[in-house]
Amino acid sequence: MRHSAKTKVLQRIAALENQQHKDLNKPYALFPVRKSLEDWELLAVPKQAHLKANVKTGEPVAYA
Repeated sequence: MRHSAKTKVLQRIAALENQQHKDLNKPYALFPVRKSLEDWELLAVPKQAHLKANVKTGEPVAYA
């Protein structure tokens, strides 16, 4: 009976060590790649032109 208790304790210790090792390897947060202002402008200009055209024609705006 004492032998099985030692085995269970060792298994619990090993499980805790494995969990701590997994926790250490996790990143705190995943951030998107930073874009420069010029990159945002290149994305925004065609979308703004499309929205202006929608306003002039009275079409409903499609944000896709």
